[in-house]
Amino acid sequence: MRIEVTVDEAVALARAVRPLPPAVLAVRPAVGGDAVEADLDATLLPGASGLVRLAAAMAGTVTVTARLLGWSDGDAVVALAAEARGIAVHRLLNQFLGTIRSALAAQGLPPDLVELTAGPDGPRLVVHVQAAVDARASGVVVRDVTLTGGVVRAEVEVVPPVALR
Repeated sequence: MRIEVTVDEAVALARAVRPLPPAVLAVRPAVGGDAVEADLDATLLPGASGLVRLAAAMAGTVTVTARLLGWSDGDAVVALAAEARGIAVHRLLNQFLGTIRSALAAQGLPPDLVELTAGPDGPRLVVHVQAAVDARASGVVVRDVTLTGGVVRAEVEVVPPVALR
């Protein structure tokens, strides 16, 4: 089974379930549509230290670009780049990881569905997509995920019996 949704539709669906975290100002497909951009206000990160908030206030809006690098064994590997006023600020991504994990937990999902790792060209986010699906249903296997032209495509196999959790 093939499931297709534009980045804008995915954001609308996410907002229909629950508001995006306050630190997320905007989410959109990147120019060319092969990545997703998110504008973030690091001063609104819950639990951030005063020093981080001061640095965030000086940096201004942080734009994070996420580019899907590949799919393997139920995991999506995403290259991340973060900029504020044209300057790379990848170190702030560690602060946003806690926000992502909190948002997952608020949805009743395991917070360890995402991992931030070092890649050869910058930070990478490993998203355990199959584990997220398994937390919600059994009998659904995600075979592939791609992002091209602003459209997320997932190849999914349904293996009866399916049970929702």
